[in-house]
Amino acid sequence: MDDSLKNFMRNITDLREQNGLSKRQMAKLLGVSVRTVTRLEQGDFPSNLSVRIVFQIQKHFGVAAKDQWK
Repeated sequence: MDDSLKNFMRNITDLREQNGLSKRQMAKLLGVSVRTVTRLEQGDFPSNLSVRIVFQIQKHFGVAAKDQWK
């Protein structure tokens, strides 16, 4: 996984919190389990999860994996 995608995945928590979402709400919005959201927030991109999740995040939050967040 390249650095920009790793950075993107590490910032899932900030994105979720900035939008006032619980892990359960985020999971429902993205069509994944709460466990998957937890793993994503920890920077773990589950091997069984396609890039669909990245596209879902882009669609719902208007951000791209290449965006550099603080």
